[in-house]
Amino acid sequence: MLKQCPLIDELCMHDVKLTSGFTMELNHVDTNCKVTGFTGKENLPQALEHSKVVVIAAAAPETSLLSFDKMWIPNAQILREMITHISKCCPKILKKILKIGSVWVHDFNSNRVK
Repeated sequence: MLKQCPLIDELCMHDVKLTSGFTMELNHVDTNCKVTGFTGKENLPQALEHSKVVVIAAAAPETSLLSFDKMWIPNAQILREMITHISKCCPKILKKILKIGSVWVHDFNSNRVK
């Protein structure tokens, strides 16, 4: 859906696994938005370069069966690394972590949990 937004002219996809297939499929959607894929931790800064918005989407199989701690703790280190890179590469963007189905939002710009 982001690719179809007329306000977005470029999307950069990043994952530790290959993004080329997904990137190619998104580029087939007929819009003026260019999609570029980056793979591996070493390419995260390049993917974040000039970003105005960063969306971190993650999923795990059968997450409805996992407790919050079992789902959050293994991913906390990965998230910390990503937030560190985001803060260095694009410090002026608004950074938030949303937990779907919950009432809290962490706003990294104010260091408050709402």
